[in-house]
Amino acid sequence: MGDRRNLGCIWMGLRRCRAFWVLAVVVAGFSAPGSSLLDFSLGTKGMSFQCDEGGNMWCGGNASTNSEGALTLTPDGRNLPDEYYFNTQGMALYTLPLQLLDNEGRWRSFSCFFRFRIETGKFPGDGLAFVMFNVSRWEGAPGGDLGVYSSSGRQKVKTLAVEFDTFPNKDFDEFSNHVGVDLESLRSKVSRNAYDANINLSGGEDIYTWIDYSVDSSYLEVRIEMRDQRPVQPFLRYQFKLSDVFSDNGTVFAGFSGSNGLCICHNFYTIFDWSLKVIPAGDDSYLYVNSMFFILIGLVFILLLVPLVSILSHVWGRKYYSGQRTGDGFGYRELSLDINEEENKL
Repeated sequence: MGDRRNLGCIWMGLRRCRAFWVLAVVVAGFSAPGSSLLDFSLGTKGMSFQCDEGGNMWCGGNASTNSEGALTLTPDGRNLPDEYYFNTQGMALYTLPLQLLDNEGRWRSFSCFFRFRIETGKFPGDGLAFVMFNVSRWEGAPGGDLGVYSSSGRQKVKTLAVEFDTFPNKDFDEFSNHVGVDLESLRSKVSRNAYDANINLSGGEDIYTWIDYSVDSSYLEVRIEMRDQRPVQPFLRYQFKLSDVFSDNGTVFAGFSGSNGLCICHNFYTIFDWSLKVIPAGDDSYLYVNSMFFILIGLVFILLLVPLVSILSHVWGRKYYSGQRTGDGFGYRELSLDINEEENKL
């Protein structure tokens, strides 16, 4: 009878640890190398942008951060001589890579959100861009090249850029105040006037932006809004395959660029918040089990802890049940002793 009671204590202890087992599996899985996909949020509402050595951003040119933890792409000092802003540009790239190609050779989708503001001096500058490169550090030319492309308007590194252009460069732009998708050159594959969404990109107000790429449909979709409410329909979309852009190992670095040209026109660019998720191929959820390695690590973790938790549960159970009382004032241990004595008498 004592053995049955001890087993009951162990069983009750293990049942109480059910939540612990679930947590153990999750912790083990997400600690497994290569099991998780990149998913981060930076900015004024969470972890701040950090341009210093060892920070979360590599910042080149005039890119920096302000006291609020936001990211600035060109000199942020106001009311300075126009010459101070001539040919200024900044590039900021997240220091960790996005792995867009999995171990089985399948490309992954991604989803990103950011809130930015473009403020203008006397006249609008050139604009900013959300960028993806196959290199961890890159600086393009200022002015109409947006700090993204070389001075020829073409590119020396593999590039995906979504531009928010505020100046009409006659060689590349049909009009100012537009959103465009750029690949191997500054000439947009597709573009649309932001006034179609009643948005003045350089109007000094916060603009909310969602950029999503689906591997299943091969569409890149861009949404812009003056409030934090994601539109149902995309403002701009373009179909292409990631393999046509980043054809090597799928390692990509993402971030932002902004620039001003050689004129009395300049902007102040601020990125307040930015979040990005890499989504596994064929999976629309953000909960991801990458491989059997994840499962094996979780199982090993559990098997190692089962004996320890069982022993602790047994010890705790004995102490707990021996101290419990029935409604008549008898403890379980006392009752079991009385029952054993009666059985002995019989």
